[in-house]
Amino acid sequence: MSQQAETMSKAFEKLIDKYAERQDFDRLTTFHAARATMLSTLQDGTYEKMPAESELQPLMTEISRELAYLETALLKKP
Repeated sequence: MSQQAETMSKAFEKLIDKYAERQDFDRLTTFHAARATMLSTLQDGTYEKMPAESELQPLMTEISRELAYLETALLKKP
């Protein structure tokens, strides 16, 4: 993972942790749905701003990782 992607990932994780701490599960659910939709449209080639082929797989990998992090945060829902 590039240093820029790692920095963005850490920022994303902090944001998700903050929402989970506040128990803002509606926002986390919305983030999850948006990321899942984005991943799906990237996979089927219908995303409106498709990245260059060389950027596609790393982007999908990162979104999958974000989805997993969101799912873990959502498990904290009472």
